Amino acid sequence: MANGTRMYISRDLREMDRLAAELLGMPTILLMEHAALALCEAVTGAADTIKSQRILFVCGPGNNGGDGYGAARQMLERGLAAHVVTVGTPREGTDASTNATMAKNFGVPIHAFGDKDVDTLFQQAEIIVDCIFGTGLTRAPEGDALAAIERINAAYEGGAAVIAADVPSGLDADLGLPLGACVKAHMTVTFAGTKVGFVREKAAAAYTGAIVVMRIGMPAGLLERFGERLSTEKKKPARTASTKKAPKAKASPKKTAARRASVKRA
Repeated sequence: MANGTRMYISRDLREMDRLAAELLGMPTILLMEHAALALCEAVTGAADTIKSQRILFVCGPGNNGGDGYGAARQMLERGLAAHVVTVGTPREGTDASTNATMAKNFGVPIHAFGDKDVDTLFQQAEIIVDCIFGTGLTRAPEGDALAAIERINAAYEGGAAVIAADVPSGLDADLGLPLGACVKAHMTVTFAGTKVGFVREKAAAAYTGAIVVMRIGMPAGLLERFGERLSTEKKKPARTASTKKAPKAKASPKKTAARRASVKRA
């Protein structure tokens, strides 16, 4: 059974990560690398569609940020320039910290959120990738994270294409409702399987945009052991894709309305 036909709560996703590492010997950073590759494929597809090289990743301190650092590095390896704006620093010794270090060493331009050139980066970006928070968020964003979400949403309103990694930052993945300020995305590239909140709460669509499920190498046995089968009688809220073939965001080159209308909701 394809993993895109199941939905998961956040607790089950964390348990799958743990079991994959402890029982099967899969390093968690391997799953992060697969997620980064999936995200890279989706962003590259969007960049090809709108013929843009103005790509900005906004990365938080946790695993969601680690996915973003990894995707920005992989884009650089493909000859695509992407900048990273950091919102917080990954804890030393974590997978996110490892990916942040690799991105820096590979030459990815990295800027702290408070740097003076960040205003220009947000203004010039044609594609912004939200990697601030993932499924682990349990309270309303505040501080620099809140300010970064507001900047992303301003860019969304101004015509930039916004892609969320796994979950739009600020959205409760289990309830499908914002915890406070929440990123509005044209497309959400969600990993391993769709999230319960995306399916059960219609209001979530205003934040997720089109939902694309990407495989990240999670063993099939764990995908079947956890989660809940989606009804085959209802329209599925997401489609599956392998990391070898990424969906492309249907954004037009310039106009705000055209860009937002061109990414069809799932």
